This record gives sequence, C-alpha cells and structure tokens, in this order.
Amino acid sequence: NNFAATMTLPDAIDFQEAIGGAAKEARLRHLRNLWAEELRDMQGLEILTPADPRLSCGITSFRFSDRRSMADNEAVARELLERLKIFTVARDGLANGACVRVTPALFNSSDDIARLTSALRTMSKAA
Repeated sequence: NNFAATMTLPDAIDFQEAIGGAAKEARLRHLRNLWAEELRDMQGLEILTPADPRLSCGITSFRFSDRRSMADNEAVARELLERLKIFTVARDGLANGACVRVTPALFNSSDDIARLTSALRTMSKAA
C-alpha cells in the first residue's frame, strides 16, 4: 500500500476537475493535430486514426508504409525512445495491423510535438 500516493489523490482529483474535461479534450486534440494533420499526407507514413474529430481525440496511431510487422513497429518505438526520449507504444491492431501509438499528455509542449514530427520525417527518409 502506497500511503503517500493515496494521500495525494484528493489534490490530484481537484486538479483534474479544475482543468475540466472540455479543456483537456481541446489540449489533447490540439497536440494531436500539430503532428498528425501535418504529416497525414506525407508519403511513406500512414496515419491510421481518422481525422474526423467525432472519431478521435488525442491518441493516434501510425506506421511507415514499408515497416508493417510488429517487429518493425517495436523497432520504431524503441528508436523514438532510446534516441529521442519520445515515448510511444507499438501495438498490433486487429483491423489495421501493427502500428505505433502516440498518446500526448496535458504536460506535453508544442516543442515536444515538433520533435516527434521532425523525428518521423527523418525516420521516413532513412528507410
């Protein structure tokens, strides 16, 4: 039992409620759009999450067109983390196959997203 963590829960809940759901949604959607919509038409990169705001918010998945296996996508996620300290998760989806999931958080900055965008452009050219 983590007593210290338990004691912080009321403050954490108050903080989340102070921000509000609509503001969190707007922030996460903004961060997602900074990279996903900029790169949506980039040759060699597939953005798998729909652009329709009714169907997505912050979480978005992608893969490089020439790297479709789970091992390929695990390698992409590993490179982003080890080389650039950008945390993503390789996933094996039923409908679209293996991909990398990007999940921005409220504390991510526009600069963080710019680093991701730059990294994906560079990685695409390196393939």
